[in-house]
Amino acid sequence: MELFLKHQNAEDIFSDFAQLMREGELEELKVLFKGSSKDEPIFLKQITEFAILNKEAVISELSSLEGTMTGKWILDLTNTSLFSLLGEWGEEYEELIAYCDKSKPLDDDQDIFNAMVGRKDKVHVNYEDFKAPITFNLKEPLNLVDSKEYYGIQIADAIAGAFAYAFDESREEDKYKLKWQKMGETHLSKTNLFPNISYLDMSSPEVQLNTILLRELVDRSRKGVSLTENMGLFIHFIKSQLEESPMKII
Repeated sequence: MELFLKHQNAEDIFSDFAQLMREGELEELKVLFKGSSKDEPIFLKQITEFAILNKEAVISELSSLEGTMTGKWILDLTNTSLFSLLGEWGEEYEELIAYCDKSKPLDDDQDIFNAMVGRKDKVHVNYEDFKAPITFNLKEPLNLVDSKEYYGIQIADAIAGAFAYAFDESREEDKYKLKWQKMGETHLSKTNLFPNISYLDMSSPEVQLNTILLRELVDRSRKGVSLTENMGLFIHFIKSQLEESPMKII
């Protein structure tokens, strides 16, 4: 919500998080572990307090990633995006051969893709309104190639650039943006994530539940008790209460 409203502290927290995950250094962070200001919105205060109260756990978790490929590329979406696309294409085709532009994340770690070579079974995970495939059948390992030598990769780059332009909210609307947005309605993957303004609607039971969960996590952190113990029961109870009286519980 605060990012949507362009609150400076929200942007600083987001920037700190990205820097922390990429570099693992706390000293240069502006806000995340420094405490909140008096005029800071309540949600940002709670996020900052939660981070401070769980600082040692965060440091421990990040330390376990040092020297691993997971830690190096933890915020990079190359592997995640490619895996999702191959999964969807695998629903339509029995066997796939993948050619990809060379990239460091793919160079460093192809284990998950190698596990799909010759894989015939179909496994899915349930989302709210659809089943997403998490297996597909590759005929051979990924082919990482130079885009200068492969015209298909160049075409893919051009299409990706067009879609990036079409969905860039910082640019003014024009006939080309609208044309590509319309095409995107039928071609974009269901696993894509876009800003969802409904998460800002405080009259929504789901948003109220998220608000209560954040407060509960902060309260548990203050008390030094488990963040997860009986959390399922707590969520079930809050949901039932919100169904009866959505606004009164907050």
